[in-house]
Amino acid sequence: MAADIFISYSRADKKLASVLANHLERSGFSVWYDIKGSSHDNFVMKINEMVEACEKVITIWSSTSRKSMWVISESMEALRLNKLICLRVDNATPPIPFNSMSYIDLPRGVSLQTWTEYDSLLRDLPNPSRDQSNAQLESYLEKFDSDIHFFAGEAAERLNLDRSNFEELLRRGGLPAPYEVRKGNKKYRVFTEEYIEESKNALKKSK
Repeated sequence: MAADIFISYSRADKKLASVLANHLERSGFSVWYDIKGSSHDNFVMKINEMVEACEKVITIWSSTSRKSMWVISESMEALRLNKLICLRVDNATPPIPFNSMSYIDLPRGVSLQTWTEYDSLLRDLPNPSRDQSNAQLESYLEKFDSDIHFFAGEAAERLNLDRSNFEELLRRGGLPAPYEVRKGNKKYRVFTEEYIEESKNALKKSK
């Protein structure tokens, strides 16, 4: 099933792309920005399919992506299809012909929760397929059902906390509240890449 948003970026900006994708998913969008385990031919075919099928393509222009033939090619196709939205990082100048387009500045190292231009980006995007995203997430969560603490356990491990300390910090508000999804009478907690980064910052400030 096609995603709402395709993110084009250079490998050097993968962390930033991941944080942006998680933020968009929290807003209800389905996002595609990575592919693993594919041959070169399958990779090219998949990229072409996703660019054509998505509603919008967001390109992250940085000092590295502006030199990437992959990013330039994906962006050219998105421009041809009238789907392109440009984000600029570190005041990087996009290559021709994208340097003449309007763009939104994307902060690096700043939480997207405080990104003042996020609303401007949302205005350029289609209505999110929230029902579709929740259905996909719920289908995934069904695999774990009663063992949903797997998600909390992994988050605790990535924050170098034992499980009991992690839960205590959550209870006391020492960590951000996780994203929650309800399925019937059950409530599931989901911890994203963005959540891990926000939690690391919260832990640093508390020291």
